[in-house]
Amino acid sequence: MGCPFCFMKKITTWYVDSAHYCIVECARCGKPMVVLKTHGKMCDADLKFMQKVADDFVKGESELYTAHGTIDVDVHPHYHIRKKKKVKPAGLKKARKSLDFKEFIDAPDDGISEG
Repeated sequence: MGCPFCFMKKITTWYVDSAHYCIVECARCGKPMVVLKTHGKMCDADLKFMQKVADDFVKGESELYTAHGTIDVDVHPHYHIRKKKKVKPAGLKKARKSLDFKEFIDAPDDGISEG
């Protein structure tokens, strides 16, 4: 059958198509993924490049993740892309929009006098 990326078979939506990579819709789950157009194993520089491409695609911080094993595009380095979720630290409560000064007025005298 041949490699769909090498022969440029566009069987799903292609969001970006450049000389070195493409961002395409995954045929299995419909999520975007970044795919390098070169064959072979990925190096650290490839991963950094893919992260930058993914960040630009989501217009912010992204997460690269694997899904479905390496079926269909096993010879091209690739990752699925999702926008990075902002996680609030556990235990923090939302700040009150306004202070209730009544609690300070009605507080018992602490014995400190203004001079």
